[in-house]
Amino acid sequence: MREIIVLSHESEISKLRTLFALAGADAVYPRDLNETLELLERTEPCAVFVSEKAEPSAQISLRELKRHSPSVPVCVLMSKRDEETERYYIRHGAFSCIKYPWTPEDASQVLKIARKPLLKKLEFKERKKYTKTILTGVFILAISISYFSYIYGFKSAKEKILSQNKNDTVRIHLSHPSGIFFSKDKVFVYDWLLQSAFSYQEKDKTPMETVKIPGEIYTYAADFLTQAVFLSDEGIIHRRAKDKNLSVLEKAGPFKDFSQFCFDGVYVWTLDEKNKILSQRINNKDLEKIKDYPVSKIPILFSCSQEKFYYLYEGHYDSALLKDPEKIISSAKYSLQGIPYAFAQKDGVLWIAHGSNGEYFLTSISERQKKP
Repeated sequence: MREIIVLSHESEISKLRTLFALAGADAVYPRDLNETLELLERTEPCAVFVSEKAEPSAQISLRELKRHSPSVPVCVLMSKRDEETERYYIRHGAFSCIKYPWTPEDASQVLKIARKPLLKKLEFKERKKYTKTILTGVFILAISISYFSYIYGFKSAKEKILSQNKNDTVRIHLSHPSGIFFSKDKVFVYDWLLQSAFSYQEKDKTPMETVKIPGEIYTYAADFLTQAVFLSDEGIIHRRAKDKNLSVLEKAGPFKDFSQFCFDGVYVWTLDEKNKILSQRINNKDLEKIKDYPVSKIPILFSCSQEKFYYLYEGHYDSALLKDPEKIISSAKYSLQGIPYAFAQKDGVLWIAHGSNGEYFLTSISERQKKP
């Protein structure tokens, strides 16, 4: 029986087989991320190890593994010693990191912590006997959360909140949403794994057409008014027309100092999560930098309008004026199923693609002031 999954580059498999054999672990080596996710549908490993040389990047693999199986520990096998990169992985959900050169002792230490009685060895079997227990626990947890929400839910009655009802959320049949943009009366959600942009009517979220974008993996997409702008996993910016094929207008980069961006109608704003820097840039091919702003708290996602920023965190969002990105002018709570993966703002409405465990949703939330 095997207890760990190792996602790596083909050239590393021989070395890693020796490493984990000496560490006393029985491992399986999938060919790619898709095969890894398929294994996780049928298995219960005590940990997943991801090499930085694997494709797609460790950043993307970590994000998708935590999205798919949030309870499974993920350890990144780093190709060099870099404390900033290590902190970045840990902050984004990595259980641990092993710096190069990897040793059996390092691997054993990680495995010792990851091996827990409740984590079963990797067996391909049905889990019927656990279903009743799991459902009972989930039911009790849900009742507890509902009770405490009822008791304490009115403490922040004076806070600004977001208007939201059941009709604001619809199920979307996507796999890995990573960006949102708009065209006329439609909202597009881009899925990097399916390499397609799926459109929905803004009014009622009725599914419309699907635009295939083959050959590219975009980790992020945003709306630039007349264009849809994409960031590839290699850091290349692709500006695309909002026509029926999303035709490429311009390519630039690579850019390695940011992972998110938005457009306020005049300037481009980029977020460097590793160094906690928000940058104002000229909207040209080279994205020439105008000014850097330090950010004390990194949001999950961010967006901007012609007047202000929206910083999305777990359970709430903050907004700040463009002229002072660090000064929060309002804060609001929201409730979503799962984790936010794509975020955009249009005409005072926040659009969020979110979900977990293979179920994803598109939610629109309008800002308003609720009286106590």
